[in-house]
Amino acid sequence: MARIGIPDRVREPQYTGENRCTPCTVVNSLLAVAAAVAVGAVAAPLGPSAAAVLAGGALVVFEVAIYLRGYLVPGTPWLTETYFPDWVLRRFEHRNGQPADPHGADKAGTDAPPGDASGKEVDVEAVLLDAGAVTECDDLDDLCLTDTFRAAWREQIEHLRSADATRADVATVLDVDPDRLSVEEYEEASLARVDGRRVGLWESRAALLADTAAADVLQRRYGVWPSVTVQSRGRILSGLRLFLERCPSCDGPVAVDQSVVESCCRSLDVLVVTCQACDARVFEIEEA
Repeated sequence: MARIGIPDRVREPQYTGENRCTPCTVVNSLLAVAAAVAVGAVAAPLGPSAAAVLAGGALVVFEVAIYLRGYLVPGTPWLTETYFPDWVLRRFEHRNGQPADPHGADKAGTDAPPGDASGKEVDVEAVLLDAGAVTECDDLDDLCLTDTFRAAWREQIEHLRSADATRADVATVLDVDPDRLSVEEYEEASLARVDGRRVGLWESRAALLADTAAADVLQRRYGVWPSVTVQSRGRILSGLRLFLERCPSCDGPVAVDQSVVESCCRSLDVLVVTCQACDARVFEIEEA
């Protein structure tokens, strides 16, 4: 019969490890220091040495509790989510159960598309129009995939699905050495690392297939693609996934819906694109 140690009984995976809430940890660490000082003050009549030992011991206990549980004061995650401003939480957040840093690496480029060379956020719509990937729809006031790009994208998706996307394919998207790249599955997500450092994160294998295939098509059809920064590539390829009509993984229809997801620090209303047949999530963005 397996034995469960005390640390395992008190540990809360929801708030530790990859899911640790940084603001919660910072606030509780400061409170732990203040509480330890208070213990030392109360113990002062016992003498300086005894007070120092008790304060130090209390601080160790408090910090161990924060390490194992993610917080010291009960209700801290709720208090942080409720009272911290969104701009603070957004700086630290990552989705529960998923690592952070999607398309994390960034390299400077030249002769780049709109917004990219000057350091401004890339104009995804302008890039897709310039690349001939999208055009004005015939029957509604919106953008649609061009016939040629749709055909080329689907063909490459089918090729990668049957051949299985390789490290070399993903390395091309991220502009890294394939020998230094590893791609692993993290629950439903696909995570890319270079020398142990996170450089790419996709919601699902389907999203990875879509991006890898689209990057290959853009590499062949859009002359300035090699000079686009990796971070901008991530935004452009993510934007393209909104135009998916079939699931890259199971080839079934996709549906656009609204959902609520939990990050380490708050609840988010998001717009999601999901494969109806296999339930793979291919796109997700926080609603304004």
